[in-house]
Amino acid sequence: MASVFQRKYTVSVRGRKVQRTCSTYTVKWIDHGKECRLTGYEDEAASVQLGLDIERLVTLRDSREPMDPALAERMAALPPDKYEELVKHGLLSARSAMLRRPILEHIADYVADLEATGKREKYAYNVNKRLQKLATDCKWETLRDITGESFTAWRAENASKLSARTLNDYRDMLACFIKWLTAPARQRMTGNPLAGIGPAETRGKLKRKRRALTLAEIDRLIENAPKRALVYKATFYLALRRGDLKALRWGDVFLDVLNPYITTRAETCKGKREDRIPIRADLAEELRRHKPANAGPADRVFKRVPNMETFKSDLAKAGILEVDERGRRVDFHALGRTSPGTIWAMNPAISPAVHRKLMRHTDIATTHKYYVDADALNMQVAAEAMPVIGNGLHTPKETQTLRIAGNGA
Repeated sequence: MASVFQRKYTVSVRGRKVQRTCSTYTVKWIDHGKECRLTGYEDEAASVQLGLDIERLVTLRDSREPMDPALAERMAALPPDKYEELVKHGLLSARSAMLRRPILEHIADYVADLEATGKREKYAYNVNKRLQKLATDCKWETLRDITGESFTAWRAENASKLSARTLNDYRDMLACFIKWLTAPARQRMTGNPLAGIGPAETRGKLKRKRRALTLAEIDRLIENAPKRALVYKATFYLALRRGDLKALRWGDVFLDVLNPYITTRAETCKGKREDRIPIRADLAEELRRHKPANAGPADRVFKRVPNMETFKSDLAKAGILEVDERGRRVDFHALGRTSPGTIWAMNPAISPAVHRKLMRHTDIATTHKYYVDADALNMQVAAEAMPVIGNGLHTPKETQTLRIAGNGA
């Protein structure tokens, strides 16, 4: 039978030993001849009830009978530390304890496992961000709260805000998380709440499309944002992503050489490889003037890289529509990737191989498919470049002579 008591302890006060009593009660019970203890509450009645519940749990465990609803409800209301102690004593299941843990702790464990197994830092960051967003929006506090109904309701609510592809990314990330939770090595939960929930339909859906900025628009952007002019020039001339700019250090920039260049570090760039990017002479000169005299190799080249709100504000000041009448979007990526990619594609002096290398791609198909704004290409010039036909200029002279002689016979 369980007993409840207040533990006594001795302290030294001015050289004298004084006996004191703990403010909380301790629950003691015997389980198969072994004495077990658990810290109860400051309230005696609540501690007595805990002792009675523990006696009942011992009986139910030995008889393999299920808990009655009232006992199950009291166990569900236990503080996490007491619940974990009862799990250690074998009176509650470890799986139930996992289901009671905050879902954010499970997400943190999952992301840590992704990083430990070599997943890219950017991928792990996106997984963490999106799973936390799902948990917040769907009001999932524990694993018990994850249901197919709540996810489909969230998906329907966000169908007008997010593309079908993005919604499917959320679904796939959640499915991988659930697969990790239910793996035999962990068994943090059983069953798959997403079973039977297919992906969002992507056929026939309009895809967001970026457009290249014209040179006149880039000029206006720079003129209307003088404090960020060099950032925007470097973005465009070097075809850099926003993340590339934030990661750029003075140790990556080589200005005092015959042909100045920067290098992208494998650990910071999207392609996870080191690339060498040439710097045009006028940009190199501006960077020399921008570089502080005491700049160290680890110091950032641009201490402040504009966020999207700042960039949108600069677009508005320059009179550039963020989204045009055809739904094509201008964002930071359009300035740093789509615009230079398109201009290089329009230059006949730049071969596809050089174009691919300037864009730092391994496949020219990627360059042409995603980083060239076909609408901006000068199709009229290409049309006018076609040879004139229908005037006999391309017929061999010998054939013309024979035809004339035959006609005269």
